[in-house]
Amino acid sequence: CLVPLQGIWVDVQVKGFVADVSATLKYKNEEEKAVEAVFVFPMDEDSAVYSFEATIEGKKIVADLQEKEQAHKTYNEAISQGKQAFLLEEDKSSGDIFSCSVGNLPPGQEAEVTLKYVLELPVEADGAVRFVLPAILNPRYTPIDHDVSITATRPQVPIGEIPYTLSLNAHFQSVYGIAKIQSNCDITRLEYTNSDKTSAKVSLAEEHKFDRDVEFLAYYKDVNKPSVTVEAGLGSTDAAQESGPTPSGDKIS
Repeated sequence: CLVPLQGIWVDVQVKGFVADVSATLKYKNEEEKAVEAVFVFPMDEDSAVYSFEATIEGKKIVADLQEKEQAHKTYNEAISQGKQAFLLEEDKSSGDIFSCSVGNLPPGQEAEVTLKYVLELPVEADGAVRFVLPAILNPRYTPIDHDVSITATRPQVPIGEIPYTLSLNAHFQSVYGIAKIQSNCDITRLEYTNSDKTSAKVSLAEEHKFDRDVEFLAYYKDVNKPSVTVEAGLGSTDAAQESGPTPSGDKIS
């Protein structure tokens, strides 16, 4: 059943060459009966989901990682008992598509789904670090004897008729220093959050219609210089050291 999406709120934390994304999607059941709702959304195929939770009628549901068959069994048992349950899974035929079965959504009720994932960012030929938030479920060819992509069974909203908006805040950190941030969308003026310009933030313009991919290009200073990242260890006062990421193909001298 199609459940109207009310809005999307995204927070992006870019640290060097890695992005940590938190996306919250809010939608509402406008039917007069409870529905088993399914929402489909695109992601970068190299993304790794590490957190998923949903809120309905003030109740928070936090995802539990299970094997696919067991997850489907748990979900179906909950639905058959009239309980609320959520199931997040990767599309069988498209690694960059995730579907979210939100279970029994009562009439007139709103639901919020928050998904968190990380991904490594590519470096462009001109040295820019590129982040993209996909917007559109592109049609996909499904060979005979293969599972049909979920994109082929879900109607798409025509561009120009998208009823929801996207709010996005992006924060950038780089030990190299941040020279500039560019985007294919209207964004606020770059605001540095410290004096040495290694941290900055931008936002999408208000009432942005999510009818195309949102792209950010971050240009760092001295991007080829070697670096080391130091983070506090979990559960102790010791510090953990790891080599800082470097652009693929770059030479370190």
